[in-house]
Amino acid sequence: MPTTVQFRRGTTAQNLAFTGSAGEITVDTTEDRLIVHDGTLAGGSRQAKASETVFKVIADDSVGLELQGGTDFLHISGGNGITTSTASTGVLTIALDGTITTVNTLSSSDSTEVVIDDGFRVTGASTLPTIATNVISGSDSSAISVTSSLIIEGVISGGASTQLVIQDGVNVNGDLVITNGEISSSDSSALNIRDAVNVTGALNAETSLEIGNSVIADAILDEDDLSTDSNTALATQQSIKAYTDAQDASQSLTIVCDDSTGNSLIFTPGTPAFAQFEGGNSITTSSLSTGNIKFELDTDIFANSVASLDSSEVEILNIRTDTLVAHDSTQITIRDALRVTGTITGTVTAAQYADLAEKYLADQEYAPGTVMIFGGDQEITQSTDTHDARIAGVVSTAPAFIMNNDLEGGTFLGLTGRVPCRVKGAIAKGDMVTSSDTPGVAQKLDPTNYNLGCVIGKALENYSGTGEGVIEVVVGRV
Repeated sequence: MPTTVQFRRGTTAQNLAFTGSAGEITVDTTEDRLIVHDGTLAGGSRQAKASETVFKVIADDSVGLELQGGTDFLHISGGNGITTSTASTGVLTIALDGTITTVNTLSSSDSTEVVIDDGFRVTGASTLPTIATNVISGSDSSAISVTSSLIIEGVISGGASTQLVIQDGVNVNGDLVITNGEISSSDSSALNIRDAVNVTGALNAETSLEIGNSVIADAILDEDDLSTDSNTALATQQSIKAYTDAQDASQSLTIVCDDSTGNSLIFTPGTPAFAQFEGGNSITTSSLSTGNIKFELDTDIFANSVASLDSSEVEILNIRTDTLVAHDSTQITIRDALRVTGTITGTVTAAQYADLAEKYLADQEYAPGTVMIFGGDQEITQSTDTHDARIAGVVSTAPAFIMNNDLEGGTFLGLTGRVPCRVKGAIAKGDMVTSSDTPGVAQKLDPTNYNLGCVIGKALENYSGTGEGVIEVVVGRV
């Protein structure tokens, strides 16, 4: 008969109230669970069942996988280039495949280099930042195509029976050795070298030398007379010297001036020729260190007449003279403003217009002919009362003489002479006129309302209109 071992048993409540001896085991009949006691802790240490055990597995993606003990299984599957297997001995094997087909990047674990002890064959396109090998050969025994930059720190050589096809730039830090003696383009067109090329031996151009897709030279000729007319043949130094020596003879230069006489200068090798340029009336000549000859008008010009080049007129911006006389002894016409900083002295002066005007500051802009008085916010304003003793004058229409012309923003006020004036009421020629109660308008003077200083001037025309009109008045005549 087999031996049966039984432990103390009881419900969960009974076990929680029980303190067993150290190392004693009891059974919880409520939960079918073993309890291990230590002799001091009531209820002991409750042991987990297999169904309560969870295993967590974390791979390179850090997501994690939880497995339930007793029910779940962990299946280890191989990915790209990796195969897994299990043995009856309980060993799990994870191995790289013999052929790895889909690897985007292959790099060393310590950032130094990847060492491949045996042959390395790439049947398709591959991007390798750095590769160190003795032989690189095409997978189909034809050509190796490099579609990006290829940096070679050692020696690159191509045999006579194969070819090296390079579709993009190649940086060669060492020597480029061509064993069959030729470098040619893949399409038989042109071999483009973008930077400088140093040739220590002979440079042979079988057809022509081209720069910028244009033929620069296709022959070198030795002709003393340089008789060949070609834009692609280079002359030797010997032929150039012979030609220039033959041309190094006396030459002449003829200088013809306005008098059409002409002078010839003879240039003989080793003997200098001189041409002297002498200034005439109001013209000075000088030679400069740059080799130029300078012709310059004097500050003071003496001339009997100055005529326009196109027979229109001569424009003189500034003139300073003691005497200014018309060329036909009649008069001098000045079409624009004439500014004189000194004194004008003359026998007779004349003007196209009629009145003498002076600039004053008005409180606003007024129309020509408006009667003005001294007052307002500025110096003058328009009249508003009859027989006003503050009469200043009439706004000028076209003054003949202007005083205080530099006053900015001023109004020309006619002080003396005939001026168009705004009037109302009946006026006879010769009547004295004064201000009215209509702003800026004059009327006939009423002797009974006379005030000293109220007279504008005397009428030069009759006026009998019923409303406002304009007549000429001699301002300043009382």
